[in-house]
Amino acid sequence: MSSLPTLSATRLSAYRTPTTLPRLSQPPASSSRLLHASAPNCAKPRKQRNAADPMALKKMPKFDFDDVPTLGHMLLQRRREMLQFYRTIEFEIPKLAAFREEYKPPTQESFLRFKFQHYQGEPHPASRKVVLSFNIADLFKSGALQSEKAQHKLLLIAGERYRADQGKIVISCETLPSERQNMKWCSDTLDKMIAEANSPQPDLSAIPLDPRPTLVREAKKRSYQRKDGPSIKDFPKEWL
Repeated sequence: MSSLPTLSATRLSAYRTPTTLPRLSQPPASSSRLLHASAPNCAKPRKQRNAADPMALKKMPKFDFDDVPTLGHMLLQRRREMLQFYRTIEFEIPKLAAFREEYKPPTQESFLRFKFQHYQGEPHPASRKVVLSFNIADLFKSGALQSEKAQHKLLLIAGERYRADQGKIVISCETLPSERQNMKWCSDTLDKMIAEANSPQPDLSAIPLDPRPTLVREAKKRSYQRKDGPSIKDFPKEWL
């Protein structure tokens, strides 16, 4: 039989575990208090906490079936709210007649139209959107545009905002959190467009208008039926 290999004393000492471990220093008494962050009232027993609670179940008197249940109180509260609405309709709304004003149609100088959306009774992200629209002919008559070149340049700057079929420009904004801020942004954008259109440089009178945005909007309105598809009449004669 072969003898087992023997290890030297120096190698055995490397595998021995130390008999003594270094002792950790104990934290001071003040630092141990920092670990306890609960309030003194929460550390009390439950019976002691319930004893000071005036709404504890044991302190409640016996129910003698002399009151309506919770659902009945909810119905009564709903009827109180409806009664308040009826009182407002009967006594408060007639007072608004004192603020009645006769309708006056807008003049030719008031050609800007701001469109707002409101969802009564609930907040909605679309309620901050503002749409500004105006007619190009009315803007030119007001004197804001100095010449026909300025009008042509304004239409080029408007780009997709120009509705050629309606003859107006539409500017909308909903990026800002308030409708007043979006309304101000639309107004400032229009002022910048007019100032740039009246600027003589650069001269854009030789650039034609792009009809593609109008054609795309008209194409979206179509039903795309079979009768709207191309036929032989749409092809040039030299191709046939």
